[in-house]
Amino acid sequence: ELQALFRSLHAFSAPRFVRPEAKCGHGDDGIVHVAMHVRRGDVGHASGYAVPQQLGARGFGQWLCDLASALGASRLLLHVHTEASGRSRAALRRAVKRGELPWLRFEPQEDDQEAVYHTSAALDPAPSCGAVVPRVHLAVNNNPREALLCMARADVLVTSFSSLGWVAALLHEGVVFHPDVDHEKAGEKTHWDLRDQYLDWAENWFRIADVRRRPADVQAAWRSPLRMRPAASSVDPA
Repeated sequence: ELQALFRSLHAFSAPRFVRPEAKCGHGDDGIVHVAMHVRRGDVGHASGYAVPQQLGARGFGQWLCDLASALGASRLLLHVHTEASGRSRAALRRAVKRGELPWLRFEPQEDDQEAVYHTSAALDPAPSCGAVVPRVHLAVNNNPREALLCMARADVLVTSFSSLGWVAALLHEGVVFHPDVDHEKAGEKTHWDLRDQYLDWAENWFRIADVRRRPADVQAAWRSPLRMRPAASSVDPA
């Protein structure tokens, strides 16, 4: 019965069953698509929930370069799923100025005041390697179901201390990175961040530091024949 339950859960997130409203942006098969969850608490300057906060803006950019190297990826694109404060690009730009998203830059556009669900930003500072695409796809103001589906279907998942990211990790058949142990004691623990629940560690789960510490193991998990990668035609581009 338990196996049947997990088969149903994986069918729920399987790429071949993508619903038309789930615009994940994973349309290019030549790019490694990395999904990262930035929960509402993550945008607080001192929360310490998000990996960019834990590593710093420059350190996070370097980590993406190290990830591309470990995977042997020639192109890597970051997709951020967030409930960050701000329903427009102008509001998101103000959030950057307040120090809530200091690792992103939103250039002014004509539609700055309009509500957005999918938009783009630039990594700031720009990554030091050519493999990481400087442009970032952001899915904002969307529903949790769509965020869960898209995070579960990305090639790589980066979680934060969040139940939504943890559930996506359970469904994910690619490579998953959780925050390092050093950051589990950062900030006040809440009942929803599940810092003590990373106990049943899956073979495709790693810590952020494992990109440098265990690159061979990361690449082995990446090349596993059990990993199901979404086809280019299976999702709608953002």
